[in-house]
Amino acid sequence: MSYRPGSSDPNVIAEVFRRGAYNLRDYPSRGAEIVSLLSRHALLDERPLIVDAGGNIGATAVFFSMLYPTARIVSIEPDAQNFELLVKNTEGLDVRCLNGAVSSEPGNAKVTDPGLGFSGLRAERVVGGQLGAPCYTLNQIYAEESDGKVWPFLVKVDIEGGEADLFQANTEWVAQTPVILIELHDGLLPKAGTARPFLRCIADQDRDFLSHNDICVSILNRLD
Repeated sequence: MSYRPGSSDPNVIAEVFRRGAYNLRDYPSRGAEIVSLLSRHALLDERPLIVDAGGNIGATAVFFSMLYPTARIVSIEPDAQNFELLVKNTEGLDVRCLNGAVSSEPGNAKVTDPGLGFSGLRAERVVGGQLGAPCYTLNQIYAEESDGKVWPFLVKVDIEGGEADLFQANTEWVAQTPVILIELHDGLLPKAGTARPFLRCIADQDRDFLSHNDICVSILNRLD
């Protein structure tokens, strides 16, 4: 993979490939069910849809392409420099790259650098804003990718506190998504309550809630 030496890029790559942060095979209590779900859809010639929210330089998209070779992947990254590497690293793969941010509402987002490196850039939706990275909702992406042969499978969310906005409204997509992998950022943004909308959203849903390698995992209890 292409990366920037001396930046946060090597650590991002190591987290994904060496530490297995997003490897569902590390969840033995539900792993067999997930494999069975994928197999049933494969028999119907249906491909899993994976949304990579916070695509960074493409490490997670490449990892998911290797783990799920038939998957259709949509990777969203708001920063222009990260996005350039995302496109380069996913060239030749079935990955749709979007230079934008995920949000609860359409609009535009402002990208800011809090000094944490390329992996810590934040995108915040600006109400009424006309400039900046475009915002995409998950409902919108699901509608655009739905062609009868693609089914929602997994959403990975690592958006540096942007989960506070993403799970604030228009969360119909959550009930349609068997697996959600999310990194919460209350530790990074203390007292901001960025995890609260996510916790409220899933609290009343019939889902398991697991934790692994700093990743919170939400899995539908009915995988049929």
